[in-house]
Amino acid sequence: VTNLAKEQLEFDLGSEAVITARGSVTEVDGQPALQIGECAYTAVIIPAEMENLDRGVFDLLTSYLEKGGVVFSCAAQDVPAYIDGNPDDACTALRANDNWKIIAPEEVTARINEHCKPSVEVILDTENQAIVYHHRRQLADGDILFIANISNDSGTTGNIISHCEGFREIDLDTGDIYGYESVAAADGQLHASFSIPPCGSIMLFLDKKEIPAAIQTSPIGEANLLPLSDIEIQRLDDNNLILDYVDIAAGKASASKVFWKEAAALTFKENGLRGNIWDHCVQFRDELLQTQFEADSGFTAHYNFTIEGSVPTELYAVIERADLYTITCNGKTVAAENGSWWLDRS
Repeated sequence: VTNLAKEQLEFDLGSEAVITARGSVTEVDGQPALQIGECAYTAVIIPAEMENLDRGVFDLLTSYLEKGGVVFSCAAQDVPAYIDGNPDDACTALRANDNWKIIAPEEVTARINEHCKPSVEVILDTENQAIVYHHRRQLADGDILFIANISNDSGTTGNIISHCEGFREIDLDTGDIYGYESVAAADGQLHASFSIPPCGSIMLFLDKKEIPAAIQTSPIGEANLLPLSDIEIQRLDDNNLILDYVDIAAGKASASKVFWKEAAALTFKENGLRGNIWDHCVQFRDELLQTQFEADSGFTAHYNFTIEGSVPTELYAVIERADLYTITCNGKTVAAENGSWWLDRS
């Protein structure tokens, strides 16, 4: 994914749940396409590690391939081999389709551009050493194209090839808009070069209709902005204060006024685990969820706070999964209000 972005290939990542729920097979300019919501794709990439397909995605890909759609697979010849987590011979037929193209990852950008013939291409010069990304938004009257060089010490140069009628540059410091030089090529497309210093960027507008070359807005400092109405300020939620420091006791260990992360590590270790398993740990199947604890396991945590002045009329403690604990405030047992929650029902 990182390499494709650095190679200026425009793509979306596909969620199998969304593809299954919103996907269909359609056509774009006479080409078979995978339609997902309001977007249509004339090429699909299978990453090297993808061993399993959801049934819904398998069915859509089968239909897409049968209608002439192209899938570029960076996986081995025998992958994917599973549907819904089960070995399935139907995958063999899927991979055997003539439109299932097995390619090396380093071929993806060239093969996709050749197949899809994108309306805009950003091409970096061959000697480029910088890390460059671009973002394009398609609007009714043209495309916004933003190119950013995130390298600290390398500039970058390159070319933009587009079917547009002209280029304009937006000065992101002032909002001024200028004409931007381009050259017409024999193939009917316009070519424009760019040069971006380290940590620099450029924003262009690629017009669908020809626009007079020199357009400029008011210089910075001359605009006089007026509010549309009087400013109103409303508090949308209660003020909240995170209690980050805690006195903790578990097993034979205790600590006072420690940061919550240190307290959590102590608690897990004293209850037989190597540390906070939700911090950095890999769960194989359900081995962690199946952990058995001793009858006297657990911990005690004291969160200390002081209120200056009078106590507010309404004051709440928000505790995740409060049902798991016995909770007291100033020595008095408290419980969650029925149907009451904040941000998350847990």
